[in-house]
Amino acid sequence: MDMAAAQRSGAANMKTPATFMGLPAEIHCAIAEVADGPDVLSLRLTCRDLSAACFDTFTSRFFEHRIHLFTRTGLQQLVDITTQSGFRTKLKTIRLVPVRLTSTNANDIKPLKKIWNSEASDFRDSGIESELLAQLLDNLAACKVYPSIILSDVSLAAGRIKRTAGFSGLEALLGKQEAIDHVQQARSPPSALRALTAASAQSATPIVKLNSSSVLELLGEKTFDKLPDATLQRAWSQLTALELGTFDTPEESYDSRSPAVAGLMKLLKSATKLQKLSIFQFTSPLIDFDMISTNFDECRLRSVELVGLNEHSERIMCFLGKQRSTLKRLTLALIAVNDQRVWKDIFSSLSVGFSLDFIRFHYLNVYGDEWELASTVARTQKACLMVSGKKGVQEVLVELADDAQFTDYNDNNPQEIWTGIADDEGLEGIGADSDTDGDEDADAEDDGN
Repeated sequence: MDMAAAQRSGAANMKTPATFMGLPAEIHCAIAEVADGPDVLSLRLTCRDLSAACFDTFTSRFFEHRIHLFTRTGLQQLVDITTQSGFRTKLKTIRLVPVRLTSTNANDIKPLKKIWNSEASDFRDSGIESELLAQLLDNLAACKVYPSIILSDVSLAAGRIKRTAGFSGLEALLGKQEAIDHVQQARSPPSALRALTAASAQSATPIVKLNSSSVLELLGEKTFDKLPDATLQRAWSQLTALELGTFDTPEESYDSRSPAVAGLMKLLKSATKLQKLSIFQFTSPLIDFDMISTNFDECRLRSVELVGLNEHSERIMCFLGKQRSTLKRLTLALIAVNDQRVWKDIFSSLSVGFSLDFIRFHYLNVYGDEWELASTVARTQKACLMVSGKKGVQEVLVELADDAQFTDYNDNNPQEIWTGIADDEGLEGIGADSDTDGDEDADAEDDGN
């Protein structure tokens, strides 16, 4: 190698100090040789504008849509990102998932098998996940960023599973038994939540929102048994929004004494500043509403089975009654009872003593023998009532209590539940334009859970 080549090689290996926009000084000099001062300034401004546009686009796509794998590598990546002041302010939502599934099992890819097993074992045994999460939250605390935490049970590359399908739908969706094996080898959501709880208790950054797609997967293994109450209190005392997905479990597991319910009650008891509670797909005996003492300003209950359990619907109304002084927004959706008088009682109760300024009702039904068929028919109709404004809400609740006609699923031609007033008074969809937040929340819930 001649001297010139050696010099070029040495120069290539040297780290060129960055200047404006991260460009090497040589590039600035080259530009200056062919442009005068005003042109260079204009070029710099153009580069700055382009950089800002690219930065916003990148951070939006990366942070709003990316699901970070709950592994040493995935968490370390988040920690590295949050050390950059320009990026950490954009980190409004953190999506964590214990495992990402593909149609091919990681163990079937020979070069990855050893790495997968080694990292998974080390990660489970070392407790480093709590350290990385605590470091992540501390980095965010430096710029007062309090992110929402979305902890999902699984991330699928091949498609999405309907919430009601759960893990039993994996094989049908992916068509390979290997995917089921992959789930069994994966880190469990309860252990991820334990790590998140421990990290939050150590960190200066409070977690203000927790969203999970499956309650029983998250809380079904005595998640908090080994954590003292003081740790739970520190971890969840600043939680303001809790959105929980389906209780995806066999019917025999619907027990108010189950570990999942006990864990949920512990979490709710610790979340003393909770303002928004949203629960999707649960059976009323699972929830001990009497233990929930927090006052909410928004509550959303979806897919609640109250069939043959009118005493539990009374418990729910008793629970909502405790929120009279604070509850402002209420959503009831996909809820079935076995007697339309239950709905009339609920509407009557809501019209007295509450100061609601927003209500949203979806598919509130009277249960019958043809539930599956009739619910499918009903979903094709525009069975949604949304009202905003205290006066409008009060008027609608009173009228619903007096005149609402409910779907009887023994009828061969089910109708919308409020046909009696929607057509005559034009109440259907009131407030739809004035409450865009409600629509966005509903969309976010469908995506997050």
